[in-house]
Amino acid sequence: MNPLIFLVLATVALANAEVQFQEPDADVSPCEVCTVALDQLKKLLQIDAVRNEVEVLMKGVCAAFGPVKGLCEALVGKGIDIVFDFIQKQKSQDICAKIRLC
Repeated sequence: MNPLIFLVLATVALANAEVQFQEPDADVSPCEVCTVALDQLKKLLQIDAVRNEVEVLMKGVCAAFGPVKGLCEALVGKGIDIVFDFIQKQKSQDICAKIRLC
């Protein structure tokens, strides 16, 4: 999975959620941060409003593609569910390992 897509989805999802922050632990590894963040992202992606907002934002990016805007929007419409389903089905640890954080 493209790390850029993951980061965009994670940023959008986290920006639209109320997150309860705790005092950071000095001994937390990047792997732990990644797996916890993905676990939270998976919960957020189960909320229809979050999924819809991500799709709207991604289609908004398509405006920059000018003449192929329609094709971009169609790909986003079909691909967004594939990406969300992929994230849901994979273990957080495995995804973090693929993006070299574990």
